[in-house]
Parts: sequence; C-alpha cells; structure tokens
Amino acid sequence: MKMVMTTVSAALAAAFAGCASCGDAREAGCAKPGEAKCGAKCGARPSPRPASPSCRASRMPFRLGVAPRMAPVPAGANALTAQEKAEGYELLFDGRNLPSDKWVGVRCGCRTFPEKGWFVKDGCLTMRPQSMINDDGRWAKLPPEDAKLGGGGDIATVKKYTDFAFKFDFRMTPKANSGVKYFFDENLNSASCEEYQVLDSGHPDYTKGKGGNRQVAALYDLFPAPLAGKALRPVGQWNSGMVVSKGSKVEHWLNGVKVLEYERGSESFRKAVDGSKYKKWGKDAAGRPQRWGELKSGRLLLQDHTDSTVSFCNLKVKAL
Repeated sequence: MKMVMTTVSAALAAAFAGCASCGDAREAGCAKPGEAKCGAKCGARPSPRPASPSCRASRMPFRLGVAPRMAPVPAGANALTAQEKAEGYELLFDGRNLPSDKWVGVRCGCRTFPEKGWFVKDGCLTMRPQSMINDDGRWAKLPPEDAKLGGGGDIATVKKYTDFAFKFDFRMTPKANSGVKYFFDENLNSASCEEYQVLDSGHPDYTKGKGGNRQVAALYDLFPAPLAGKALRPVGQWNSGMVVSKGSKVEHWLNGVKVLEYERGSESFRKAVDGSKYKKWGKDAAGRPQRWGELKSGRLLLQDHTDSTVSFCNLKVKAL
C-alpha cells in the first residue's frame, strides 16, 4: 500500500494489529500475545505489512506508533448470572456467534443481519468502519480493500420493548463514536430515536451540541450527563452502561453510577427537542408531524457511525 497506511488513525491500530513476519492478525496490546501462523509471537507491535486475504476480515488498517491496550472481555462475560436469570433477563449476544437471531440490520429494513461490517472476535461484537478520523480531527477514507469490509450499518433488536432495562458493556478506541439507541422504529420519526451517546473525547463531535449533550452517556443532543466524566474508564477499557425506562421516566447509568434521569414527554423534554436537531424529525408512518421521542415502544439499536471501531459485550435486556 502507499503511504496512506502510515496516516490511518490510531483508533484502528488500537483495535487490531498483525504479525510483523506473516501479517497474521491478533488483537493489539494483549498481555499474552498469541502465536502467528509463522510461529512468531504477535500482538506486541503493529506490522507495516497488509494481512493475508484469509485474515483480512478480522483486522483493520493501522498507523505506526504506540496504541492503547485493548482490555479483554470481563470475566464471565456474555452469560447471565443466577440473579439475572431470576430477574428475567434475556441474553442478546453469546460472545461466540453473530447474533442474527436477536439483531437485524437497519439498512436491509430490519429483515436480516448484515452480511458484512460486524464480526465476533474474542467475545466481542465489533463494527468495521469505512472511514476514519485523522489526528487533525478530519474525516478521511480508508483504503478501498479495508473500507469494503465495513458498511454493515446499525443493528436493531428483533423485538420491540416498552418498559425495559438494557445492560451493555462497550469498549472504545481513540476517536470512537457510536451510540445505544432505544424506542427505535424504522417507520416513524424519520428512523431516529433517543440515544445513549458512546463517544471518545478525541472525536470532533465531542465539542458540538450544547453543554455536553453530545458527550458520553448523554441523551444525544438533548440532555448532558454531568457525572459521566468521572465515571468513565479510559479508552481501551470496558465500560458498563445501562438504560432503564419505566413509563415516561428514563435513566442512564455508567459503571454503576446513575448519570442522567429525565421524563419523556415532559415540558423540559419537549423544550429540549425543540432546541435540537430533532425539532422537525417527528413524523408518523404517513409522514405527518408528531411529537418526537414519545413512542410507547421500539427496538434497541447499536449504532455503526461508519468512522469508528467500538466493541460490545454483555448485551442483556429484561422487560419491566
């Protein structure tokens, strides 16, 4: 490849690296690097060589330099505890297989799981980007052979939920941008809905919005989560999020801390909507105006922002 490979964002290097000898892909920064096909120990440093076609599907382009360590999934990940079983939680990802029985692709009309763009590795469900954020904060294209592996788009649950608690663990790379959305209906409100923001401070969106309402754990573009900054763990570490919705009241949690509480349909909520990008996005199935963000039920959704690599595990939901 040309010199564009040396300018690819460190966010992608943080997620994947290859053996310097054979290009076999291994997760970067692992405390116990795996053995590559050639017998060498890999994972200690990125390789300037592209992966072989057989392993390209599990790696991304990178830049030379030091990348943050990517923590392995927490012990006991992707399984329900005895207490969660008793409480009625449902597991939405087993850590081994693409969750095509629980999630569907939005781009295909919520009919089937995307054929590309999402993959499972080391207990994580991860998206592949099509573009990147350079160190100067600008968007840039990935090399075509890597960009074509992305493009899976958002995935949403097969089921719709009314009152629920949704637990999810997420691991960001530098400059990452994603989100956990809820009350999603592909036919209503211009296919938009409420969003628990997942965002690293290095992404250009971090400074946009009002008063931090586009930062991590915020209700995107509406309400900030002031306590989230202290609760958030560093890039490369796992963070535990949760959305609890009961009636009109919604809570955002981050690593055991309730960082935001609001009431859908309240005066303050509607005022925030009117001051946001969603002001004119409220539409029914016929395209007629309606109140945005006040649907009684909808799908859960994991966002593919197309420019980022974010991993998820411990996806669990229960009806309240």
